[in-house]
Amino acid sequence: MQSSLGIFVGERVIKYAKISKEKNNNFKLDAHGVIFPEGDITDEINKIIIETASTRVPISINVENEQYSHFDVFGLLDE
Repeated sequence: MQSSLGIFVGERVIKYAKISKEKNNNFKLDAHGVIFPEGDITDEINKIIIETASTRVPISINVENEQYSHFDVFGLLDE
């Protein structure tokens, strides 16, 4: 069964959800929650990973106000 953990880090909130894909192509929500961290955000994320047993699954972390830029690195190379 394939699983992944998604984490959103906001200014004063951390939201997370762990989903898994079953053999019949259905998705199952294994764990979810919202945390209002008072201490170190890294410690809170580590607690989420341990709590959801996600040490060996892909983890996607999105941060609020993050900017993404698309670059076509190989587009300007000559053949």
